Amino acid sequence: MWRLLLIALVAVPVFGQDVTFTLVQEQDFSQQVFGDFSEGVPRTVTFAGSTFVRSLSADLSIQSNGGSAVPCVFFDSDSQVQFCNTSSQFFSGRVTFPIVPRFASSVSFIVRGSTQFSGSSQGFIQRVFWRGGAGRSISQTYSTLRDVRAKNLGLLRAFIPPSQAPVFAFSSDQKAIIWFNDPVAPSSTSRSTTSNYNDEVLACLNTDLNVDAQGNPKCDFQDEAECAARGRDWLDGSCCGDAPYTDCRLYSDKQAICGRDAQQRFKWAALGDIGFISVLDGCPNLELVSNGVKFFTCGDVPTGFQDVERFDGVVNIAGHDYACDGRRVIECGGESPYTPNMRRTGAKLNITGQARYCSSQGRWLVSLDGVNRLSCERSGFTWTGSKCCGEQSYEDPFVAGGDGVAGGCFKGRFVASGSYVSGSRNSLNYRGRFVVCQDENQNDRSYVQLFNGTNLSPQVSAPCGVPLQNALLTGIRQHALCFPAGSWEFTSITEAHFSKSTLWPTLVSQPRKGCCPENKCWDGAACRNIGEYSIVAGKGYRCQ
Repeated sequence: MWRLLLIALVAVPVFGQDVTFTLVQEQDFSQQVFGDFSEGVPRTVTFAGSTFVRSLSADLSIQSNGGSAVPCVFFDSDSQVQFCNTSSQFFSGRVTFPIVPRFASSVSFIVRGSTQFSGSSQGFIQRVFWRGGAGRSISQTYSTLRDVRAKNLGLLRAFIPPSQAPVFAFSSDQKAIIWFNDPVAPSSTSRSTTSNYNDEVLACLNTDLNVDAQGNPKCDFQDEAECAARGRDWLDGSCCGDAPYTDCRLYSDKQAICGRDAQQRFKWAALGDIGFISVLDGCPNLELVSNGVKFFTCGDVPTGFQDVERFDGVVNIAGHDYACDGRRVIECGGESPYTPNMRRTGAKLNITGQARYCSSQGRWLVSLDGVNRLSCERSGFTWTGSKCCGEQSYEDPFVAGGDGVAGGCFKGRFVASGSYVSGSRNSLNYRGRFVVCQDENQNDRSYVQLFNGTNLSPQVSAPCGVPLQNALLTGIRQHALCFPAGSWEFTSITEAHFSKSTLWPTLVSQPRKGCCPENKCWDGAACRNIGEYSIVAGKGYRCQ
């Protein structure tokens, strides 16, 4: 019979640690295998791809020339982790191996033992049996299971396609509970099988392994709710404030401080809650965060709290940065905060007089250059491909098809490709680089003052010539052209331009000199084709 298994692989409750849930379509398999095996020459059986193996047995016989012989197996090439059956000098029949369920691509059989005479222990295998199948996994952090309600992982149909096969759920760690819940008629935590693919897959922690009146595993959040109803906090089977945990101090058996919050309610701060910020404003009047060994705080540490260390600046715990805002401990949670409602990607905080930004990876950073686009844009800046335009000046050559917006950074302001620098028409950004249009007499040196105080050395372009191709990434007039008066103008023409002049006075707003292709004339406002006729101040002019 086919069935699906949902497996939760967990360990001790540590914040930031991954919990893996695995869906497996389980079936009974067997394979005929005739051959000898020994400790030095294993017999290997290959599965059809990566397979989750929950149980394993084999029909085999072993013998030893005196002494003992023990059949063992190991998965894939990991011969250091072996699972062995009972010892025997001679045995023939079905052997079950006490394996730890796992994903594997193959299993190898060996026989270990000692002999009283010459020779060695030998084995002969005929058939191998296993229960399991192909699967897929999803991950959570252990901290996400510690909540005021069960963790809803989603509908069963979201994990696997609906079929007639029933589903079986179990956890490899008895402190983590997995069950199927019928949203119409809520189910108990012991409901580990279902054929309803509209059921919810729920999970929670049960760190004290207690049960309710009906014998169902009892989630920690239920214990916590009962404790909280009395104005107290629950941890590992005990309420802070209940005897013997009535004093404001560290209790070594719990590896936690029992204190009080601002409303004088009893509350735990546990060393095992790595990365989680505990607020004990009542007693000892501190905010605490643990790295698993000791607590860190931003306030003055009272006498008697040797396991608490005051810090300034930034401390990194489980990959996340923590900083002080006065006496408050502030976590950069990025995209997965350990403490609910902590600062997320893009948050800004002044740390020891310097502005820092919270990155998506959970770090308080001065500069977001080279980090990622998400961190940059969530902080209110522009990502230019490999850098973040925050509070500096830089060039970032544009790569077509790359990640980011074409442009550069000028004194903390983003300048898009084809845009003027600080409104100055003689300076623009060209696909990430800054370029200055030098007037034909080389008299205009205002750009020198414009770029003073930056680390930028803009390229200087002479008038006319070949336009800068595709300075603007969209539109009709995309190409930038340096005009003789020292200003950048835009054109749709890609060929080389030459300096041209009018033979009549032009308006104040119109330059007398311009740039046109070789076969055109400049009329003060645009390039004219050969043969075109204009009347200016009562006189006629023809382009020729």
